[in-house]
Amino acid sequence: MKCLSSPRSAILRIAFLLFILPVVNGKSVTYTWSGLTDTLWNTSTNWVGGLAPGDLTTDDIIIPTNCPFYPSLDSTISRTIGDLTIDSGATLSMALVPGISFMIHGNFTNNGTLYQSGTSSIFLKGSAKTINGTGNFFGGTTAALYIDEGASYTLTTDVSVRYFFIYATGSLDMNGYDIVTEFFFQIGNFYLRDGTLSIGGSWNASMWFNSYEYYGGLDGDTYNAYFTDSTFDAGTGTVYYNSGDTFTPAIQFVRSVNYYNLKVRTNNGFTAILWKFQPNRPQQIGLNRPHS
Repeated sequence: MKCLSSPRSAILRIAFLLFILPVVNGKSVTYTWSGLTDTLWNTSTNWVGGLAPGDLTTDDIIIPTNCPFYPSLDSTISRTIGDLTIDSGATLSMALVPGISFMIHGNFTNNGTLYQSGTSSIFLKGSAKTINGTGNFFGGTTAALYIDEGASYTLTTDVSVRYFFIYATGSLDMNGYDIVTEFFFQIGNFYLRDGTLSIGGSWNASMWFNSYEYYGGLDGDTYNAYFTDSTFDAGTGTVYYNSGDTFTPAIQFVRSVNYYNLKVRTNNGFTAILWKFQPNRPQQIGLNRPHS
């Protein structure tokens, strides 16, 4: 889909949307970005039909290609939407301050580019939804993608994102696809299947404090990965501690959990350390396929 380029095309698109919107999903309303005025999300003339989204879980957002301007989210206002689709060649930028987030209650499809600067965080809050697309994620120092409590998502594509969280009662099914991340935190259900989870960050990754604040019982620990045994399903997949492969070489903690395949990459001058948070507990790793 392309952005509108003339008033006449805008009129035709508006007429088309007025015809189809009442029957889209029976409930959801689709808002398509035009970017005719500026980068501001709330500017009504930036949206086809002249109406900005209303911060509802039924607001499905499409950001098409070839727009004069692309949206840049206000740093002090949280947003709530249903589905999000970023088309190939399109961009969405956010520079959110702590405590402000972008909440997606539907499917998340990124075929373009998502810029998350600073502490910008995306919370996925839908049930039985998908993460799709072949686009790029660029994260700031503490930008993150969260599977929120009670949410469930399935990958239908490989994903590369700086920080990835699965909160309690949340669920992520990798569905045979791969994740490349700097930092991975898992409390909720995680199904690795036959995919590969690659973790490249340092043991003292700067994102740790958000997890402690949310789960106070983890106080004092720092890590590049955190797994919960009871909700970690290794399937036939691989966890790859890939220091220096995707990100800067780093000292990494290899978490104690039951893996199926475990792969560890080290670099000259850096180490990989077997690590389990609980004090005075044996530090051990279980392999579901020991000969590998």
